[in-house]
Amino acid sequence: MNMIRNRTFFTTIAVLTLAFTACKEEDGSTPPNPKDSISINPPSLPKFKAEGGTMTVTVDANNEWSMSHKDNSSSSWLRMSPYYEKYGAGTKTIELKALENTSKVTRTDTIIFTCGTAVPIKLEVTQNGISYLDVSPEELPSFKADGTCKGNDTFTIDSNIDWTITCPSDWCHVSPKNGSENKEIKVTADSYDGTTQRKATFTIAPNEDSLKEKLVRTVTVTQDGVTLYTRVISPVELDFGIDTDTKYIEIESNEEWGFNISGDLSCISAVTPETNKIAVTTNDNKTDKQHVATVTVYGKSSKDATIVTIRQECIKLSIMPESKSFGKEAADDIFTVSCNTTWSATSSDESWCTIRSLDNKTLIISVTENKSFTKRDAKVTIKAGEVERYIIVTQSPTLPTPFYIYIDGDKNPTIASTGGKLPVKIITNDGPFKVSGYTEWYEIKDKTDNSFVIDVKKNGSLSKRTATITVTSNSGKTDTLTVTQKAGNIGIEEYD
Repeated sequence: MNMIRNRTFFTTIAVLTLAFTACKEEDGSTPPNPKDSISINPPSLPKFKAEGGTMTVTVDANNEWSMSHKDNSSSSWLRMSPYYEKYGAGTKTIELKALENTSKVTRTDTIIFTCGTAVPIKLEVTQNGISYLDVSPEELPSFKADGTCKGNDTFTIDSNIDWTITCPSDWCHVSPKNGSENKEIKVTADSYDGTTQRKATFTIAPNEDSLKEKLVRTVTVTQDGVTLYTRVISPVELDFGIDTDTKYIEIESNEEWGFNISGDLSCISAVTPETNKIAVTTNDNKTDKQHVATVTVYGKSSKDATIVTIRQECIKLSIMPESKSFGKEAADDIFTVSCNTTWSATSSDESWCTIRSLDNKTLIISVTENKSFTKRDAKVTIKAGEVERYIIVTQSPTLPTPFYIYIDGDKNPTIASTGGKLPVKIITNDGPFKVSGYTEWYEIKDKTDNSFVIDVKKNGSLSKRTATITVTSNSGKTDTLTVTQKAGNIGIEEYD
């Protein structure tokens, strides 16, 4: 009897083992206990409208069950009723209520039904956003008479519904004419030979009648008539050289046009209208002043106006250097002439100062020996047109002999201890002269051809001080000056 029982026990164990093995999933996991079960009806729901509403779901479970939002979160727009943490076994009808969706965005929530070891059921609930139909821009840039657009020739429909575009005008067209959701719409226009602007309005409306009252949109399109114009197609700045010349203002126009001139008219000899152009002729500019005038070209109907600036170059003349001091000996020197036209040069005294040019950039001035005892001057004039520049030429005299130099005045001056300035006058026929004998307690300043100043500093010592200053002429003649400065004081009067 015991053997039979043991055999029965092991047989049962084997059967259960085979059953357990047979039930294992291919991925190696253990399936839920089949004793717990749960189902919902319907298994899926249609989308809620944006206005909100209610739907019901029937839950059938053979054990205690629960429902929750995905990830156990709460929902701000979807309500479940009645809602308990746990529900008993059996059949239960749950009401799902969606609040109004005031945005354009579709929203989704997931409800999870669980019952013990049964596989959880996920129910996805979706609610549409509000119906919308928007267009941008509501007015396109104007089309030209030739049918081309002055800017972007498209507008955009932003929508989540079906729509259709209509237009009563037959000169402008759209593509596509109908569609759903978002689209870019291209607008084209026929060519136009009228002179006044025309206008058309496209109507974009929902296909659903219930939405037409509040969701109809319009886009406005305009087309300009043929434009009368006058424009200058050549450069609006004409630059002339200093010589007489003729240049043209090129004009493109489909109307009658005219012109007027203003500014410095001294440069203009003639302004002559021709077929689709104006000939501008200038005079020679013989001055160093630039001439500027303007020619205004205008359409008599369109009132288009273009200002053309007329500039004429002036004479540019400069000399380097502008002066020269020669010694008494005969000599030459080279001067640089910069000029944008031809020039000539003359001397005010050709008896000793003569000129010649190497090329149009170089002038040579030659002086003969000055045997007189006086300095002499001449002026060289360089002329281009009416413009003149000058070179001032001087030449030193021949000095008489013997040469001399002496100090005019007290040659043994005394200066107070507080210091001061002592002017010294020099008489010589042998300049320029030099001054020597500097010390740290005075400075030689303001030296000219016949004078200088001794600037003596304050004597801070209790002893007087003496210095000898020597003046030397160009040929080596000398004279001396002895300067004495009193001692500094210490609260008593100065003493020698």
